[in-house]
Amino acid sequence: MKRLLFLVAMISFSLTFGCQSDPKNGGEDQKVDAQISDIEAQVALQDAPNPEQLKTLIQLYEEHANKYPERREVNANFLMKAADCARMLGNNAKAIALYDRIANEFRGTVQAPRALFLKGFLYDTELNRKDSALIVYRTFTWRYKNDPFLDDVQRLMDTLSVQYPEVVEKIEKKELDGGMISPAAKKKFEEQQKEAAN
Repeated sequence: MKRLLFLVAMISFSLTFGCQSDPKNGGEDQKVDAQISDIEAQVALQDAPNPEQLKTLIQLYEEHANKYPERREVNANFLMKAADCARMLGNNAKAIALYDRIANEFRGTVQAPRALFLKGFLYDTELNRKDSALIVYRTFTWRYKNDPFLDDVQRLMDTLSVQYPEVVEKIEKKELDGGMISPAAKKKFEEQQKEAAN
């Protein structure tokens, strides 16, 4: 079921972007967009994606993001699609690196919270790294208090906390030993400790 949800999420993200050329670039970005669109169309027509085409797409998406930084929304979408390609190739490390880039460099875009969510989901379901997943989910709840995915993330955190209490204990020990994730994490943890003491 989780794999199916992940696949649906990937497909929906891949379908929800639009490329608009930036006139300031003299149409150069249009050429890159056209090249990307051509390869995407070829991949879409195949029963199984060609690994070399997926690698080329990742490279083009990243090159576009590096070359045209002013196109933030387009770049966030392109990098999300690059992460999708990396996942299809089984390169989870690359997908996580791309999710990190989106979540950190493209804050304020629609894709930033999605990238953080998918990073946690990947740790949780594919890599079986429950402690890393829980940390990412916690970060999501601090960073995106009004996001539509917040309830889903909270449910995933609750499930992990119930199923893997040793993971929660490990994270709390790390927090107590000074290995805090962020100042916000420290504040929240201290508040939880006070509530537990009362």
